[in-house]
Amino acid sequence: MGLKSNTNMLYGHVETPEERVDHMIQIRDLQDETGSILNFILLPYQPLNYVLKVQDVSCLMVPHAKAFWIYLTPPVAPMIL
Repeated sequence: MGLKSNTNMLYGHVETPEERVDHMIQIRDLQDETGSILNFILLPYQPLNYVLKVQDVSCLMVPHAKAFWIYLTPPVAPMIL
């Protein structure tokens, strides 16, 4: 329909690292095909050490990747932002 929107990825619960990367690839392919994604926002289920790794990978793979700082712990949020 030509509408632009945000997309989110909730992660850190039951998925594998491979499934996370596959999800990012699908989002990137959708963006390449439609150009309709304004922001890609990661939502960690439980912020742990891997949050920084997932955020870094998403910034490399998906245009407009953002950190949703409200969902992050106070020590982690400044590092990601």
